[in-house]
Amino acid sequence: DVEDKEHIRLAAPIYHETNNVVRARKDYVKYLKQSNPLILDANDKDINPGLIALTYLKKQESESATSLLTEQEKEAYVESIMQICPDGVAKAFIEDPIRVVRSLAITLWQKTNENIPATIEEDIDAILDNYRDKLAPILDLEQIEHDIEQLPGVKIARVDIGAKEYMPNTKYKLYDVVKVPNVLVGNHYEDWTIYCGGVQAQTASIEPD
Repeated sequence: DVEDKEHIRLAAPIYHETNNVVRARKDYVKYLKQSNPLILDANDKDINPGLIALTYLKKQESESATSLLTEQEKEAYVESIMQICPDGVAKAFIEDPIRVVRSLAITLWQKTNENIPATIEEDIDAILDNYRDKLAPILDLEQIEHDIEQLPGVKIARVDIGAKEYMPNTKYKLYDVVKVPNVLVGNHYEDWTIYCGGVQAQTASIEPD
């Protein structure tokens, strides 16, 4: 019997999924997570059309801290994944993660007729756990405020990210967060929080680049 097109459309992706065949970029990430149970998170980026860089976050076996893959483990992974890549699929290599520490200042206002529980710090920690041990997360301060405001006794929550004060003619490094007051935008002034996405950045003497 001839297999109908609709069955092929539904069955073909499932067939390749179960056979661990790399077809798309996210298959690299999925295969990396499957290959090592200690991998907490993984992501990827295109270096050029024929090369993909994979970054990972690996948990230590004996504790909750993170650790790095050895060069032998990286080579073994790349060798194993290239064996299931058909011709023409981009090659991969593995990069070590970069740890970035963020400081958050959290201010709470209490409801008039309801007490904030003694476990409030643990409750907030549980909310922030959604952002820990992740690669390239979006730190959504408004969502964090919203989640904290759902806790008992909390009327209003405000979250500020720790940032350096802007200094002219200063070089900042990758992942720095800088507060810049009174930036002229059109006909009015705004306070900016700038995230340094370049390897290094030299600020100008008047306004930030």
